Amino acid sequence: MPNSVQITIGGVPVAGTFKEGDVVYRDSAADGEECTNPSISIRARGDVKRVRVGPEDGSCDIVVQRLELNNTSLSDPDSVFQSSSGYQWEVDILAKIVGINSIDDLTKTRSSFTFKTASFTYSGSLFDGDDEYYNCWGHYSPPIYWYQVESCNVIYNTTSSSKMYVETEGEYIHTQRSSWGHEVTAEAIAHGNTNMPHAFDYECSQVSKPSGSSLECEFNWAYLGYN
Repeated sequence: MPNSVQITIGGVPVAGTFKEGDVVYRDSAADGEECTNPSISIRARGDVKRVRVGPEDGSCDIVVQRLELNNTSLSDPDSVFQSSSGYQWEVDILAKIVGINSIDDLTKTRSSFTFKTASFTYSGSLFDGDDEYYNCWGHYSPPIYWYQVESCNVIYNTTSSSKMYVETEGEYIHTQRSSWGHEVTAEAIAHGNTNMPHAFDYECSQVSKPSGSSLECEFNWAYLGYN
């Protein structure tokens, strides 16, 4: 079934409609060499809830380890639009680095916000963007985990009528192994003049993640009511 997932590896877009198990990068590392470990970027719309991309077991190749779709069915609530009221929505993106063999979250970067639309099925002009939230988390629990947040920065625009967003960039350090430091970005987006729920959009990316780990994006959107 077609979906909206777009994947970029090492700055190069990967062509295709993706499903679990698809190889998106063939590593050129020879036997005995370290895996290339390129940067990964994942983008999708509201039809996709979760995507995990990382190394295939026993190989340096990078595959789609998990792909989960959202339930996109919407039944129009019985409400009448008024000048100061509207249909309120929330979008939330969690980007995390998952440990070797997809066990344990190492770091997490999160962005979310709420906004309103005049129509339940078509976003039209966005308004009342609010409740911007961002967070960065490192798994620091010696003697196994040593991740700390070095910086956590956010840029956002929740006043535009055509595109609202909250983008968080987390920079993480490993206090025992400097080579395991990495950056992760999580951006939640809402587009105006688009059919719902394709108005919901997100992107997450990483640079220099620990070798053997995976990038997972988990996206949630919710209708919060009419007010």
